[in-house]
Amino acid sequence: MLTKQYKLTYPQLTATFAVTAMLLLAACQPSQLTKPAANAVGAAKTAVATVATAAPNAQMTDSITASDQTIKNGEVTIAKVMSEGPAWLDIYTDNNGQPGDVIGHAAIKVGENDNVAVQIDQTKATPTLYAMLHSDLGKVGTYEFPGVDVPVMMNNKIVDSTFTLSGLAMKPATPAQAVKPAAPATGAQPAETMIMLRKDAKLGDILTDAKGMTLYLFTKDTTEKSTCSGGCMTKWPAFTVKDASVKITGDTALTGTFATIKRDDGTFQVTYDGHPLYYYAEDKIAGDVKGQGVGTNWFALHADGKAVS
Repeated sequence: MLTKQYKLTYPQLTATFAVTAMLLLAACQPSQLTKPAANAVGAAKTAVATVATAAPNAQMTDSITASDQTIKNGEVTIAKVMSEGPAWLDIYTDNNGQPGDVIGHAAIKVGENDNVAVQIDQTKATPTLYAMLHSDLGKVGTYEFPGVDVPVMMNNKIVDSTFTLSGLAMKPATPAQAVKPAAPATGAQPAETMIMLRKDAKLGDILTDAKGMTLYLFTKDTTEKSTCSGGCMTKWPAFTVKDASVKITGDTALTGTFATIKRDDGTFQVTYDGHPLYYYAEDKIAGDVKGQGVGTNWFALHADGKAVS
């Protein structure tokens, strides 16, 4: 039979031991209980119940609950945010099925936060938005992202919630926009992209994108030159940005050099210390490292830019 375990605080443990002692004493001398003693036993039982019901609060985990909504007064409202520490709630646009630009943020206190209102930039809002929890790791109360206030991860997955937004003002399309075909979903990132470090149980600290998807290097690449093309790109999509002007930022522990190279197909691939970066098509969720060691040529990267052995 499975049982749920709770962690008790020191005061709760102390109260539990004291209550247990009183109940044992009462059980040993039932015929000699005075009215005050009986009252004490009743209080003891109440205390036990209080400790038992308080224990589940210790099991709080970081989470976000968001629902589809209509924008009101330039704000979105997130139904519930649970946080184990000081944090920020960031609202991201959608960029081909993954978080794009941050268009608003709000401070989150420790514990349960209900109906959190976040002012957003309506001119950049997309019909689908992401509510994402960021740690307040720098100066508490000062928003520092890009920077030290990175997304929170639970079980190797970023804590976020997707919702749809209606009521946005329609932007008139120019003739050029009206005939321009939709861009295919690729590894391209928004105007500013973040590279993070994620701790893997077996591999240690490794490079990922802002969603926690593992990034890899190809040992057959030469410095700042990709040798993966054609069918190779189907299995190992390049980690790309819109163009060379995109600002690339990284976790504070990443001291290497970020840059881009122009591939033969005209796209701009992100490099770290000269290594072109790739995804692995078989990695489906944040935390997957299925590409590690494939063909003895593909490896995740450490913070120093070296392949994970």
